[in-house]
Formats: sequence, structure tokens, C-alpha cells
Amino acid sequence: MEKNKVQTIIDYFDIPVELAKRLSEVMCVRNIRMQLLQTIIGTPQYETVEKSLIPLEQEFEAIKLRITKEFVPDKYKSSPEYIWNYSGWYVTENRAEIIQETM
Repeated sequence: MEKNKVQTIIDYFDIPVELAKRLSEVMCVRNIRMQLLQTIIGTPQYETVEKSLIPLEQEFEAIKLRITKEFVPDKYKSSPEYIWNYSGWYVTENRAEIIQETM
């Protein structure tokens, strides 16, 4: 049985305002569409909504990769024990968290 990981916020970093706003918007729309998708399983609209998620997912992943490469402080990039989290514009504006995961 694997022990639960403990997550601790150990640092913060800023991302550009426009990028933070766009990521926040993409996160919101993605969440809404995922919830909608779950409610229409088995209906004719399912495939249309599912297809509308593909470009959104691609943009979401591209933004996350850009943030990881360009804005996460170098000292946290080399170890898998560190992850970053962004809660959204209306929660933290353009500030993201560095989280350390330990056993």
C-alpha cells in the first residue's frame, strides 16, 4: 500500500498577465464543456461537444508547456517532486504556486 503524498506550497512565481487571463478562460470553458459532455452521453450532441474540446485541450496543454518552459523557476524544473499549480485569474490573478510533493 502506497503512502499518501503530502503537498506543500513552497514558493510562488508570476506569469504574464495576458497569458494568465487566457489560461484562466481556457480552464473555465474546458470545465464547462467537460461537465456538459458528461450530461449528454448517448445523445446526438455528444460528438459535437467532444470535438469542440479538442482545440481547447490542445491550447490548454500548449499554455501549460509554455509556462513550464519559460516561467517556472529553473531550480524547480529538474525534479519530479515539484509541480506547479494555477488557480485562475479571479483567485490568484497571475500568481502560480510551486508545490513540493513528499511521502
